[in-house]
Amino acid sequence: MGHPKSLSSRVSVIDDEVGGFRVTIARPPLRLGLVWLPIWLVFWGIFEVQGIRAMITGVPPGKEGTSGIGQALFFAVWTMGGLGFGSFFVWSLFGREVLAIEGTSLVHRYEVGGLGRGRRFDLAEVRNLRYDPPSGWGRGLHQQGRVAFDHDRGTRYLGEMLEEAECLFVIDLLNGHLKPPPPPPT
Repeated sequence: MGHPKSLSSRVSVIDDEVGGFRVTIARPPLRLGLVWLPIWLVFWGIFEVQGIRAMITGVPPGKEGTSGIGQALFFAVWTMGGLGFGSFFVWSLFGREVLAIEGTSLVHRYEVGGLGRGRRFDLAEVRNLRYDPPSGWGRGLHQQGRVAFDHDRGTRYLGEMLEEAECLFVIDLLNGHLKPPPPPPT
């Protein structure tokens, strides 16, 4: 295992002797979310316990005669919403993005505590590696820079929420492991 390098407090790189590397990108903490989300989750837990109690006893507090189907539907939606917000909160505190070169593949993972999901891309098919600058707010728009590349009929993104210098650092690392495109036929 090589020596770790770091560009910032959020991005660290570990070189591997066999020609690969691993880049770990810590998720930047949500400033406002770290205040209101735990408060919301406490209230969610209180109402979740009341909902479980109501499902067991069949009588919701103060709502005698409420439809069992409506109650079950509300409880299911409430539970899914709470689990989603809870997962987002844990990701905000402990999440990280991992980029690794393993053999002839680029591996991209989102993980919390070693658990997560990932994708594997053949390095020979990675083309047009570039910096994708911020594009604003709203659906389909991102507020921080990211690394973009073309692969298998589409544009893929990694290094979400990086600053420009961090993106360019990751691009330089990846470019060192990419095969140059074949020369055009003459």
